[in-house]
Amino acid sequence: MKRIVFAAVALSMVAAVAAVAPLNSADAADMAVKAPTTFGPAPIGLWDGLFIGGNGGYAMSKTSWCTTVAVAGCAGDQVSMKASGAVGGGQVGYRFKFGNFVIGPEAMLDAMTIHSTVTDTNAGVGAGNTRTSTFSGIMSVTGDAGLAFDRFLAYGKGGWALTHAAFDATIPGDDLKGNEFVQGWTAGGGLEYALPSGWTIGVEYDYYRFDPGNMINRTTAGGAGVACGFCNFGSQTNVQTILARLNVRMGPMLTH
Repeated sequence: MKRIVFAAVALSMVAAVAAVAPLNSADAADMAVKAPTTFGPAPIGLWDGLFIGGNGGYAMSKTSWCTTVAVAGCAGDQVSMKASGAVGGGQVGYRFKFGNFVIGPEAMLDAMTIHSTVTDTNAGVGAGNTRTSTFSGIMSVTGDAGLAFDRFLAYGKGGWALTHAAFDATIPGDDLKGNEFVQGWTAGGGLEYALPSGWTIGVEYDYYRFDPGNMINRTTAGGAGVACGFCNFGSQTNVQTILARLNVRMGPMLTH
């Protein structure tokens, strides 16, 4: 986790250094008679238009649930799980620019498989058995809004999200499985820097909240019925990602 955060910070520093690269000797001489340079409006064509790119980074998940004969409550069998791993994929979007204000839609689809297995040490039903949660893939459709100052863009985003969740509970001599596509919402933000070539580099953080529904009246591999297969998820099922992003603007490239 620390390596990912350090990499994200380093990427931001590289972007900052690129923006304030040392001036040549002629520029240095001009500084004696010119007013200090300030961030100005982003030129037309630098941040607006269609873009496509890729991303990669680190993902973390958290969830809790129970499996028992009682759907209305967990009878002391609630188990919390955390998992982490790699995530990566691509994004496509379109931006509209109004002065320094930039808005537009974006769709992102990432491959991800993170899972956690714990031993249920509760004294209630199923004590001593293992519980496993797995999140595979994540996608989102968001609205993005930000402020652009020359080659820098700071933005926030929010919208709809989807992941695939799978759960497994072992029972002595038996096994219970369940899976479903789970919808939710996402919110996040990032920083981006535009290179003269038309490519942009950036870092982004995203928070995803999901609400799995109760999987009731399930049957184990051995044929036993379980009223509360996987249920009582509460409101804390989430995935968080830290991404490095690389985009390219489609269309005429602007240099200045």
